[in-house]
Parts: sequence; structure tokens; C-alpha cells
Amino acid sequence: MASTRIEEIVQLLDGPSDVTVTGSGVQAAGADGVAIADLLIATMETMDVQTTGGASALTTAAVGEDDLATLQVIGQWGVDQFTTLDRMSGRMPQDARLRADESKDLLQRVVQRLEALAESISCECSRAASSDDLGLLPCATCSGSEGSGPPSASRPTSGSNGTSTPSPPGASTAPPAPSDTSSRETDPPVTPAPTPAPAPAPRPTPGPDPSPTPNPLPIPIPIPIPLPPEPSGPGNPSEPPGQPPDPGPDEGDPCVLIGFLGIEIPGIIIGGVCVGLGG
Repeated sequence: MASTRIEEIVQLLDGPSDVTVTGSGVQAAGADGVAIADLLIATMETMDVQTTGGASALTTAAVGEDDLATLQVIGQWGVDQFTTLDRMSGRMPQDARLRADESKDLLQRVVQRLEALAESISCECSRAASSDDLGLLPCATCSGSEGSGPPSASRPTSGSNGTSTPSPPGASTAPPAPSDTSSRETDPPVTPAPTPAPAPAPRPTPGPDPSPTPNPLPIPIPIPIPLPPEPSGPGNPSEPPGQPPDPGPDEGDPCVLIGFLGIEIPGIIIGGVCVGLGG
């Protein structure tokens, strides 16, 4: 229904009565201009009521079913409504233009709410969250399902319960056999035989000196050989400086945001940041 209202606004501004001596749009201060302004204001008031009710009902149902696709459809609708109203508001009389700003603020709230709901749609508190005029509020803190992870088991410490460590199987527990010392005391001592002296080794025959001529160690030479820099002077101009970095976007430049909804949200640069739907 709110889409029908925006179509009626376009028809009011594009109708035969919009051609005046002051240019395109309903700009005249006469009776026709006042009547058109009143119609525009009444139409936007009805449109806002339908926007609020529709957003509340549809977003609540979408969150209850974890339906991100429905949130994306509503978000794209809100962006299209805002873009059309923003374009047409420049052709409205002053009173209607001020009222259009209120409708644009409402559409901006709707898209921001959908972004927040899309971010927290899988949270436990999504279905039980509190609500306002636009429907469910996003979770203040997102928590997953309890007990989703496996319980962690602590490793027991050896000897912590005071029990002794058992011996490995197969280990011998018999005491060692005593050594027999009686036979060593009765045997007579044995005298070792003398060791013969070694024969003298033959003397080597002298010959030519076999030491080779030492080769010089190779020294690595960088290829190409670096040359010292030439001093800059009148005859030797220095190299031109590099290109300066590209300047950032200017204040008020158009930009595009893609958030959790996955749709393109037009915006403008405010304070160096892209703010969706004109801030």
C-alpha cells in the first residue's frame, strides 16, 4: 500500500498542474500550489502509517522463520522508496518538502532496523526480543544455543589420589644372587708374562715437496656493478618525485554501502564515512 502512495506522489508532481511560470514542479504559491501541497502532505502521512504497519508485520514474521530473503526484499523496497521520494522532494512546495524529510527519516529507520535484524537473525533472543513501532528490536547481546559445544574433560594427574604406581609386567622381583668370594680367596695369584718391545719403524724416503700452489679464494662480484649516485645540481636534475596518493572522497560525494542484507544502499560521505540513505 505504501508503494501505491509513492506512485500517487509522482502522479501529483508529474500531472498537468505542475507546469507553472516558475518552472517544473508544483512551485506556485497560488490556490493550485496550496492544494497540491496539501495533497502531498496528506499522501505522505498515509504512506508513513502504511510503511510502519507493514514493516512491523513483515519483519516480525521474517525473524520468526529465520527468513533472511524476506528481510532483503523489504530492505530493497525501502531503498527504492527513499530514492524516489528523495528525487521528487526537490520539486515539492516548501511545506511538502519539509514533510517529505520526515518520511525519508522513517524509511531510513526501516532500512537500519532491517540491517540490525539481519545481523542477529540467528540469535536466540531474536524471537523473544522487545518491539517498537517498527516491529521486533534486534538482540542487545547475541548468544548461540546453550550446550552447543562438546564438554571438555580434564586430564587426571598421575599420583594425585595417593595410589602407588604398579610395576610393569614381566619385571623380576627376586633379589640378586650373592657373589661367590670363597674361591677367589683360595686361588694363588697369577704373575703376568713380560710384554716384548716393539720393533723400530722404517724411516721414510725424502722426495719432492708435494705442497700445491694455493689458489686465491673467489670473491663474488655483484652483477650489474652498482654505481655511486651522482650529485644533483644545475646540470644533473634529480629524479621527479613519485605520484601523490589519490585523495579520499570529498564531503557530500555519493557512495554505496553493502551490509548484512547484501543489498546496495546508496549514501553520501559525511565526515569521511559513507552514511547510508543520506545520513
